[in-house]
Amino acid sequence: MKKAKELDDNSQTKSDKKDALTIVRLVKDGRWKILRGAIAYIEKEGGGPENNHTHSDNHIFVVADGEVKIISGDQEIIAGKDQSMFVDGMIPHSIWNNGDKTAVVIKISTER
Repeated sequence: MKKAKELDDNSQTKSDKKDALTIVRLVKDGRWKILRGAIAYIEKEGGGPENNHTHSDNHIFVVADGEVKIISGDQEIIAGKDQSMFVDGMIPHSIWNNGDKTAVVIKISTER
């Protein structure tokens, strides 16, 4: 896939795995605006929220360590260390530890 097409396919209205360099390009090019960030330490069998939720901003989850399951609508996506995932904030979603140790996730909130 050509780079321009790859960037154009990354609209903020779908949830899917993203290559970290693609995320950097989308922010650098001004297509996505970062609002805030946080680091989450998700204990074994932890996560949430218990009921999926929605809100006006989107998320980029970058797994720094461990493995997580991200629920977004009817999708369940497993992401491991050094993988990233984009989640549309208007699609009901949650994130859960999917491994045997504490998962470390960088959460970046972006403007819709």
